[in-house]
Amino acid sequence: MRERGHARTITERPVIDDGDEDAPHSISRSTYIEEVRELMRESRGRELPGTYNPMIVAELFSKQCKPWQRMVRRLLERVFDSASMTIEAVLRHVADGETAEALLRVVIDPTMENIKKELTSKADEILEPHISGHPITYNHYLTDNVQKERFRSFFGKDELLEGATNYRFDMQDFLDALTAHTEPDMDTYSCSMAIDMIEAYYKVALKTLVDDVSNLAIKRCLLQKLPSILSPEIVCDLTDEEVQRIAAESSDSAAERALAIEKLGMLESGMAELKRLKMHSAPVGDDSPAARPSACVRSTQT
Repeated sequence: MRERGHARTITERPVIDDGDEDAPHSISRSTYIEEVRELMRESRGRELPGTYNPMIVAELFSKQCKPWQRMVRRLLERVFDSASMTIEAVLRHVADGETAEALLRVVIDPTMENIKKELTSKADEILEPHISGHPITYNHYLTDNVQKERFRSFFGKDELLEGATNYRFDMQDFLDALTAHTEPDMDTYSCSMAIDMIEAYYKVALKTLVDDVSNLAIKRCLLQKLPSILSPEIVCDLTDEEVQRIAAESSDSAAERALAIEKLGMLESGMAELKRLKMHSAPVGDDSPAARPSACVRSTQT
């Protein structure tokens, strides 16, 4: 966000862009002042000379933070995909493949879809004041940044820097240089003031957005909800139909089990028949009491 969050990088000298579409485009401060001057002409109100319409800041900031929406959406997609892959990996580690697939289909995926909608909605809510709202902040850091921007834009001039770093530095000469560089043109001065304000406010809003997306969107709408996706309460609230869809065996498993039961029945029937035949037939040379002839029979034979 610090490196690529802004649409334009304002420099004292023009810089040739490297062709990277995602990188901020460089623009010289003098060229940017002319753009702001034209914008002020179109929206001129009752402001005094040397001041600017506050709505100018809103319009400039809306253009400057335009990449935020794209970057936040990419971030949310990466975080959500990482969470989904982690959940699936855990399920496949603790459950068999069929059960894991059923849990993902019946319980996890619908819940994650609702979480994704809530996450996207919260991100849009956080972005809305920056994209289309009026800039507002009560952070004193804004005034500090404004003064630093004014100091940087003023003392960034080569003549002043050269005079301040000269080993023969003379205070009176430096003060004369400061006086010589005052801006007599009221429109140019007001444009420069507006640019400094937008640069200062951008830094404050950037910090606010990063914290809000991290805490209010990713943490509250995603991370804190993951432990409850398959909690005991969720399992107890499953309907009989949902439990059947999750725990029931597949059609292939059911067919295989039915075939195995049929084969088992045939084997058990065959075993019972073999036992019955064994009981009614004595083997040759069997010396058991049932197979020996009685004493009467032996006497008759003799």
